[in-house]
Amino acid sequence: MRKIVTVVVCISCWLASAGQIDHQTRIIDTTAASEKYWSAWLNDLYEIGVVMEKDSIKINQEARQIMLDSNLRRLVYPPVYTWQSASVLLKSMELKKGFWYLINLYNADTANRQKVIETLVPFDQLMDMQKIMVSTFYTYALLNPKLCTYTNGKPVITRPDIIEKEFSQLKEIVSYLSYYRKERKG
Repeated sequence: MRKIVTVVVCISCWLASAGQIDHQTRIIDTTAASEKYWSAWLNDLYEIGVVMEKDSIKINQEARQIMLDSNLRRLVYPPVYTWQSASVLLKSMELKKGFWYLINLYNADTANRQKVIETLVPFDQLMDMQKIMVSTFYTYALLNPKLCTYTNGKPVITRPDIIEKEFSQLKEIVSYLSYYRKERKG
């Protein structure tokens, strides 16, 4: 009887440890896949969508989708930018689009400015928000249908004056973020 109990205990321990090794392997595999996903997601935040180099324009995949997909264009360029929509985008981790909404809310009304900065400051503690905000601007501003048209599949800026004004306000946002970063470091 003792031998049977010993064999059963040994087999149970072996099965339990074999199951744990398999479980650990799955955790490692999941972690690697997760790390790859989030790394690509973060790189996308930093990637500029429209880059003008010399006499050519380079457009990344997201910018190309905006140009081709009218539903995406309606999402990115609504008639009115709202706090509620910005909040939904940020909560669903569509950060670049959410930041674009915040840029537009900042530009739309001076009453929004403090709230926009207060919303962005916590993100600045986790990421390089200066780089992300510039990336966001150059991904979406240059494709805004109110400011450009598309000729032969390429954006042609029709209102550079508005883009310059918006870029100036973006520099304000980045300056405030820099100020708060210095304050935090003390």
